[in-house]
Amino acid sequence: MMTSDIDHELRYQINPAYTLLADRHCAFIFNSLGWSTFQTHPDVDDNFSQPLFPHYASIFAYWNGAKTYRETMRQIEDEMRIQPEVLKNFLQHCFNNPQKTLLHFSDKEITEEAHNNWIPKNFIIECNGNAPRTDLPEPEAFAIPVRKWDMTRLRTKIPTQVTLMLTNRCATDCIYCYADNKHPANTPLPTEKWLELINEARHFGCLSIDLSGGEVFLHPGVETILKTLHQLGYHPYLSTKIPLEEEQILRLKECGMKELQLSIDCWDAALMQHLLKVPVSYFDRMKRTLDCLEKHGIQVKVKAVITRHNDKPEQVEQLLQHLTAHKNIRAISVAPAEHSLYKSEQEFMDYRTSRTQWEKIEAVVSALADTCKEHCEISCQGLSDSTEHCAAVDEKAKAYPKRTRCPGNINMLYVLPDGKVTICEELYWNPRFIIGDVRKQSLMEIWESKEALGLYNLSQDSFRKASACHICPQFDPCHQQSGVCWKMVIEAYGDEYWDLPDPRCPYAPPATKQLYIQ
Repeated sequence: MMTSDIDHELRYQINPAYTLLADRHCAFIFNSLGWSTFQTHPDVDDNFSQPLFPHYASIFAYWNGAKTYRETMRQIEDEMRIQPEVLKNFLQHCFNNPQKTLLHFSDKEITEEAHNNWIPKNFIIECNGNAPRTDLPEPEAFAIPVRKWDMTRLRTKIPTQVTLMLTNRCATDCIYCYADNKHPANTPLPTEKWLELINEARHFGCLSIDLSGGEVFLHPGVETILKTLHQLGYHPYLSTKIPLEEEQILRLKECGMKELQLSIDCWDAALMQHLLKVPVSYFDRMKRTLDCLEKHGIQVKVKAVITRHNDKPEQVEQLLQHLTAHKNIRAISVAPAEHSLYKSEQEFMDYRTSRTQWEKIEAVVSALADTCKEHCEISCQGLSDSTEHCAAVDEKAKAYPKRTRCPGNINMLYVLPDGKVTICEELYWNPRFIIGDVRKQSLMEIWESKEALGLYNLSQDSFRKASACHICPQFDPCHQQSGVCWKMVIEAYGDEYWDLPDPRCPYAPPATKQLYIQ
């Protein structure tokens, strides 16, 4: 919508899906507190995280829906001393914008490479009777002196995302499991401590808290924890492989659970027994769980993991046909079993499917997706692409800067069952990436600890001379903006070579391990 199409007598506000954060050196746009990413929102950018010039954020903070468009524009012009035409030109693509949009303040467009100031789709929208927003910072919160502006150091002043791994115990023993399930959490945190952490995170303004496992429903205090999260406005993403009885589903629903992801890999009791190492009765119990979830109106997503044992197209088609008969199943994702840091290379080669089989599966999924799209979104995850690690240097040089930003230790932290805190769920208790312990420190003390800041501000001198990182001129932008995937580094070269470049980097050596489906 262009500003010329706006009704000047209506009220407009920043889409409730988004919020602004005032930080030390810049501002940020994130999804709002408790925003649920369970379902796809075609009119919203989920998992949105972008830095923003403080001056821009000050302008946006006025759009809380308390005044009409005309009144808001006049207030911005008067208080920020911006010429009407300049302000109008700046805002013209921010109202009901159908796509993510690159900002520019004047007639001279700012390039993506220079500033990367994006706003999400449908950023400012009509209030449509909604009450004015009271959760946005005041414009004065973004009055950061220009000399302090820094759009390159993107680590936020608070962790905006926290994941709580309640337990690493499981009800299954999947042959393809990616988890470190050999490390027992012998002294798990009590429920009271988890509640204390949740309340602390809410107090300092954390926007998203998720629960993970292991198996979250094996934790004795999960219902209390879940109820507290919902009362504080959070909507944790829940995933399980454990069959739930009707009584438990009803209790979880009372605690606020409206959505749940299930892992179901096949529609065959004996095969499921082999894949998950569970009793043969597990399959019938999971079918009853599906029926009960539908009966009580719980929205469900299903993830099916494919190995060489369940990769026949007819097996996948049978699974999808049975799942789509449940009208509460909103999405099904079919994904290949991938390499794990915690299994041997030979184990991966024994359970992985083949590229030929995957192409057949993609055809099956594509055909069924068209017939079910009205009530269920069916998708097929792509294979990990060996070419992104093994491509020519010039190709990697183009692709690497466009990688997805890793939030670990930039705006996210991860609490393990025993209270240790790491930067990534797949690194678990790797001592190199443990940044604190909630038994001894608060979350904010951990976020500001020398361990956390040291990992973010790594010096090139801490990298061996044999590593290209030691002399790379892009070292700081690489580590402090988009981030390095340490899990990929260790996966490709081994823990002792943690300081080699991310294998997607153009200066990285070839991976020394079989990581891909061929």
